[in-house]
Amino acid sequence: MRKTCLLTAILILLFQTLPAQYIEQLAQSASGFLSSFFKDKFDARTAIVQIENFSDLSDLAIQKVYQLIFAQLEGQKNLQLLDLLIDFTGNKGNFNLSKADQLNYLVYLKFIQNRNKIGMGIVVFSKRIDRMIGFKYVEQEISRGEKEMLGTRQFGFSELGFAKKMELDVKTNLLDIQEVQGTDDRFGYFFFYPDEIIGYEVQDQHLSKHSSIKLQWPRPFYPTQEYEGKLLLFADGPTLFMTAGSNFTAEAKLFQFQNDAWRETDHIPFVPLKLLQINGQTYLAGGQYESGRNYFGEKILFMPLGKGGLDKRNAYEKKIPAFYSIDFSLTGQQLQTVHLIDLNYQYHFLSADFNEITAPLPRKGASLAVLNDEWLAMSDYSQLNDRLFFFDIRNGGQKLIYENKIEGEIVFLRAGIWLGQRGFWVNIRSMKNGYVRFVLQFWGKSNG
Repeated sequence: MRKTCLLTAILILLFQTLPAQYIEQLAQSASGFLSSFFKDKFDARTAIVQIENFSDLSDLAIQKVYQLIFAQLEGQKNLQLLDLLIDFTGNKGNFNLSKADQLNYLVYLKFIQNRNKIGMGIVVFSKRIDRMIGFKYVEQEISRGEKEMLGTRQFGFSELGFAKKMELDVKTNLLDIQEVQGTDDRFGYFFFYPDEIIGYEVQDQHLSKHSSIKLQWPRPFYPTQEYEGKLLLFADGPTLFMTAGSNFTAEAKLFQFQNDAWRETDHIPFVPLKLLQINGQTYLAGGQYESGRNYFGEKILFMPLGKGGLDKRNAYEKKIPAFYSIDFSLTGQQLQTVHLIDLNYQYHFLSADFNEITAPLPRKGASLAVLNDEWLAMSDYSQLNDRLFFFDIRNGGQKLIYENKIEGEIVFLRAGIWLGQRGFWVNIRSMKNGYVRFVLQFWGKSNG
């Protein structure tokens, strides 16, 4: 009963897709109160664990308020702030409360509507002494036009989300892209096409071609309507390797960098997708395209990597749904979770042992990519007017933080780095005036 009463008291802060100064004023009111409240408290382990919305604000607007408050508080040294929000739907926040036992303070938020005013109440609850120990209420008047903007479902905060950092036209049938970091911290890039791998270096913020690996594939060749393939670079100690696999031949190529040149050294009976660790062992993980198709069969294969190189004899497999797209959340190289889109365009969320987990945000898509264990990018599944979505997947959540309309179809997504900034490569097929154009974009997180 005590907690129920608290919830009726909770907080309110105005949000807007309005001028930035209004947003900042409201966020600073909430974060300023919490910062001041916790400044004299040592090792304050806290999190926002409940949000209710009784205002005209949209779910996404409320979620943006939460993100902005969190961003302003997470740098406070004595405050150990956990981000437990999974998503905000139906005027209510859904939280990952499995870590609630680590907290000693809980924060509740409540949004209300008072004629032309949006109010936000903030309640701090002490888990230790089981009572409310702090309360703050703020509100701001908004105009009718502003109120309409507040309810919009468009994403407007480039500072909270992703932004396009570069764009260039590319040739037809670009299958994949990978980067390699040199000893001077400069990056080189490899573009994978069916008949060659082209190496580029960055000069004056542009890509300049410096090498080419011509590809001759072993038989059998499979007829295909659309070329698909994956490129992977990885290091084993001081030795750099590269693999290239496709949907039009049965074996992937393995290259080794020797004497300042790439040399083909072996073949692999599946398409390598990622180098990762499971239970302390390093594996080359991958799948097998169905012959000539644009999807993979119902298994992931794991080939151990040891001091003697790849151990083909002790490879094993895990059964999973057949899939169009898959990627792995890693901390370092340690596998955390698996993200997959099946043949019905349904998104799946799997544990490190490849067991299905109920997805926090059940949704459909066509292509996805994961950046470490932090960010997930996903496309819609439209061929004319696609959409690009970015999710925050830290702490086991999946919060939609930014989306953007794409003119055309997203062919593939790939996590990467451009000019020192982490983000995602997006390859887009579009048609204008009867001509097909392929555009490669890089989207980076504005605040890193």
